[in-house]
Amino acid sequence: MKWFKKLRLLAMAGGLLAGTGVVAPASVSAQAPSVDQLLNGTMKKLVNTQTVHTKGEWKISNTLPSQEEDILIGGHFEANVDLDQASGFGSFDIGSFLGDYHLIASVKDGQLHGKENHEEEVRSLDIKTEVQEFQDSLKQLRSLDQFYTPEEIALYSEIYEVKELENGYELRLREDIDGKKVYRDHEAAWNLLSAAAVYGAYQSDHPTDAKEISTELIRYIFNEDAFAAFFASKPKFNYQVDKDFRLQSLEVDMVFTVEEGKTRHLNYLAGTYRIQGKITFDQYNEPVQSPRP
Repeated sequence: MKWFKKLRLLAMAGGLLAGTGVVAPASVSAQAPSVDQLLNGTMKKLVNTQTVHTKGEWKISNTLPSQEEDILIGGHFEANVDLDQASGFGSFDIGSFLGDYHLIASVKDGQLHGKENHEEEVRSLDIKTEVQEFQDSLKQLRSLDQFYTPEEIALYSEIYEVKELENGYELRLREDIDGKKVYRDHEAAWNLLSAAAVYGAYQSDHPTDAKEISTELIRYIFNEDAFAAFFASKPKFNYQVDKDFRLQSLEVDMVFTVEEGKTRHLNYLAGTYRIQGKITFDQYNEPVQSPRP
């Protein structure tokens, strides 16, 4: 289910996002839920949410040899979403070395309305098919109690720990992760994921040289030495929930280095890249308006 994968990424980290400001000091507690309980409890609460307000910001920067850090791309957004009605309203801003982009958009009754770059013209798109797919998948998800396979729980329990906060819990990466062990313990899964990524790259419409670059980058990432270096850099993938497992925030702060001379096609990308982001969730199950932009 495509929408299931997207929802699960949103709950996990997704990627790229997090933070709610001041938090109480964390502590280990005998009352804290297990990784399994927290992940499945949070997903159960998330898919049964009616409405939510969310906002966040993110950026990707790089540091090339002998140069200072430079922001490649970044942005921020804010949105009110009604999952039951598959509707909502939000604004999105992206800035990069290629230029800036601004969008105000709303979804209501299977219609997407948007206004780009502060223009007066409102453009509309019929997305009834996509809305129906989303609602069908959401209905299936709401009937589930378990959202992760035993293999996934085994992996997450190996690399994550649960900390109790004053008003909830935080799922965070462990401090002592052995990246090589994580790769070796789940090598079959990483090989499958790597093969799928390579296949996807070659099925794309990109030029042949772009496909070769993508393939080399995938293989550069999926190996035990790369995993060891990644976890040694102490990446941050945290998310916080309240005592009822309602998602409060997601956060990511990670670095990835492409070493010069180690690859055939990636030397021009040599340098250290940093991905940072945070997103917050609040105003659960409050009325949502979806005005036309």
